[in-house]
Amino acid sequence: MNLSKLFEIQNGLRNHIGYAKEDKLEKMFLAFIVEVGECANEWRGFKYWSQNQEPKEKLLEEYADGFHFVIDIGIELLEKEEIKSLPTFNHVYPVKNPDIVNQFKDVIRSTIILEMLQGVISYVDDEYRLFFQLYLGLGEMLGFTWDQIEQAYLEKNKENHERQNNGY
Repeated sequence: MNLSKLFEIQNGLRNHIGYAKEDKLEKMFLAFIVEVGECANEWRGFKYWSQNQEPKEKLLEEYADGFHFVIDIGIELLEKEEIKSLPTFNHVYPVKNPDIVNQFKDVIRSTIILEMLQGVISYVDDEYRLFFQLYLGLGEMLGFTWDQIEQAYLEKNKENHERQNNGY
């Protein structure tokens, strides 16, 4: 997975969208949490009351939606000088729980902690890296390879540009 390329591609989408209001980052955090919820809903494994525990076909697409926000939040934090640098492939590795239910919850918990700490401590590089790594770990636990994640991200990015062109 070429993270530098993905950050560059995401920056192109950011420019296409053009939203620059002060509330952008807080909206991004909430949007990410919503995407994680949609991903969990497609995964279905938490639905102990349902006999159908098989993931739905849109699971990778929902995961890729969240990955857009993981990357976008990093760019936003860098622009706001909340982090010193964006992570590279050499500096990230998946962080995984033994249990996928707790992985979903740790991803959300990490999101909230990252949002709470930005502006409170000088730099949140470590918190952002953990947030990133937990999300990569979730992807692996859902059965996706880094190549599948990257390809799904690229496909969704193209769709997002088309949506912007059509007034989404």
